Amino acid sequence: GGLGGSGGGSGFRSLPALSYPSDVGSDNVKDYIVFIAYSSEVAGYTKSTTISSPAGAEPEGTVQLYIPENLAVSSQVGYQNTSGGSLTASAMNLYSADGDVLDKMAALMAQISGQALQQVNESAAVAAQAAAVGDGPGSTGVGAANRHVLFEGVEFRTFSYAYEFLPKSWEESDMLRKIIKFFRIQMLPEIRGNGNTFNPPNWFSIEYMIDGKPTEYLNKIKPSVCTGCDVSYGGNGQFAMFQSDKGEAPAPALINLTLTFQEVQVVSTRDAAEGY
Repeated sequence: GGLGGSGGGSGFRSLPALSYPSDVGSDNVKDYIVFIAYSSEVAGYTKSTTISSPAGAEPEGTVQLYIPENLAVSSQVGYQNTSGGSLTASAMNLYSADGDVLDKMAALMAQISGQALQQVNESAAVAAQAAAVGDGPGSTGVGAANRHVLFEGVEFRTFSYAYEFLPKSWEESDMLRKIIKFFRIQMLPEIRGNGNTFNPPNWFSIEYMIDGKPTEYLNKIKPSVCTGCDVSYGGNGQFAMFQSDKGEAPAPALINLTLTFQEVQVVSTRDAAEGY
């Protein structure tokens, strides 16, 4: 169908169901990706909660594209390397080293000062620390041997799909025009009546199909937003167009499309066990 919105009082909606090639899902093309756009709320994006299911969401339309040359998934976890343990280590050194307590306390305070200065000017801090702490018996030492690694969080995963479309006819090229228009409509916000703020863009579900069915060998994807839709026309040394038999505007004969998505929910260890 065409790119339709809400219908009239009957509540009927004409939703786009687009595919390329046209026989995606048939016995000829059984490996493909299903993109479904939603305007409903979803946890992590339009809801303050971060855990829930989008069950019952009403779709805005569907696109089916063949699986591109490669698929990739990258999971990134953030950690911070800190020197916060160095003060604790210095205190422990104070009570474990030999010598006069007052001398060691003075050395400790000088070392703490040096560590504070290091955050502002590392070279100046090192100099102050080196001057305050000697290398003889009873020295508290310099540097932070007792460092820590702090867990910060999980990065949102991103997915990119790069296509080089070579339509065989004006009709196939026109279908690609509709598909590109669909993604751009769904990924962009609507300006509210006050002209100063946006309504958030729609979000997507993405599912890989192998032999026409979901597969456990490819990762699942959480609700996502489309962050990029990059299109270029022409290539292979020339810019060519299809002519329409019905006298309609010519359509490009080579189209490059790259779609980029970002999940709106982080993946936990339980999600990974479930195939995400």
